[in-house]
Amino acid sequence: MLIVIALFFLIYTVALIWAISKWRKMQLWSKNLDVSPLGKFVSVIIPVRNEELNILSLLTDLSKQRYPKSQYEVIVIDDGSEDFTVSLVHEYREMTDIQLGILISIDYQSNAAPKKKAIEYGISRAQGDLILTIDGDCRCGENWIATMAGMLEVSESKMVCGPVGFYTKGTLFEKMQQIEFSAVMGTGGVCLASGFPTMANGANLCYEKKAFYEVGGFNGFEKIASGDDEFLLHKIYERYPGKVLFACRPEALVMTYPKDSVKEFLEQRKRWAGKWKMHKNKRNQYLALFIFLVNFLFLVSGAYSLVDKMGVLVFAGFAIVKFVTEFLFLKQVSRLLNHQFNLIEFAITWAFYPFYVITIGLLSNSGSFVWKGRDIKN
Repeated sequence: MLIVIALFFLIYTVALIWAISKWRKMQLWSKNLDVSPLGKFVSVIIPVRNEELNILSLLTDLSKQRYPKSQYEVIVIDDGSEDFTVSLVHEYREMTDIQLGILISIDYQSNAAPKKKAIEYGISRAQGDLILTIDGDCRCGENWIATMAGMLEVSESKMVCGPVGFYTKGTLFEKMQQIEFSAVMGTGGVCLASGFPTMANGANLCYEKKAFYEVGGFNGFEKIASGDDEFLLHKIYERYPGKVLFACRPEALVMTYPKDSVKEFLEQRKRWAGKWKMHKNKRNQYLALFIFLVNFLFLVSGAYSLVDKMGVLVFAGFAIVKFVTEFLFLKQVSRLLNHQFNLIEFAITWAFYPFYVITIGLLSNSGSFVWKGRDIKN
């Protein structure tokens, strides 16, 4: 048993050391890339549902972009909002100088994949050669459009996956979410840069409209509620190998908010994790299974240490190596995401993380979750 556990942790440790090195190379490459955009017209697509508290802040950010206002438009697609989101957008359109449109998704009644329907509708009405997607509860800096569009054009890519970070009011629960999300972002970025795309976040994506249609858009997974980002990433990468990159630059960062309650957090992560078994590409399934097994075996080795003296030394060694390598990697990723955490906050999160991974792994097989007030089944 200890030999099997040791083998898993050796592979895991080597992978983390490699990830730390790869992340540094990504940062250096991105920093040295001249991202001056070529001036293609950009359509910013914002699918929204009940975002009356956030949408005006995002629209204000988009109105302050350092990108020619004649070269971008903002399209808000309402996905069945039950609050004042639509009226607020209409009011803002009367007072802004950006090209702002509001559409009502005609397919929002179908709970199968409402967000995909909204995005698809927005793209069908978009004027831009480039599509930029962002969620209604996000914020972006003034160079966001220029950086994302510039990276795609200059690198001659078909898609750019941007970083997403979390704001925090300083509570431990929010800090733990920041640390956990740093792991998600870091893993996705490193895997993509290494030629093994695994995950992306629809809150910050840029891609060619032509490429979207060339790969058939969301066809093939149109009835899966989530995955407007991850499945599309795989389709574009399969069609254009090496033509998808991760924007490892602070100017490309989009910020959003952590979940207020444990229930909301688990529902979101259950939705995200539930996609792993739906991938045609087995690589995602292998990665999810490997992470699950590493954390499961870590707990097993901890339990074994209670009944075997040699097991205590083995578990202590694994714990130290795991703690140090994960801390170094996540501290590096957190700088890009504007996340700040200390050693104590990391240690608490680190201790809970194996239990969290196993819980989400089991819950993700339920096939149902709550999303934006809707009970959805995949």
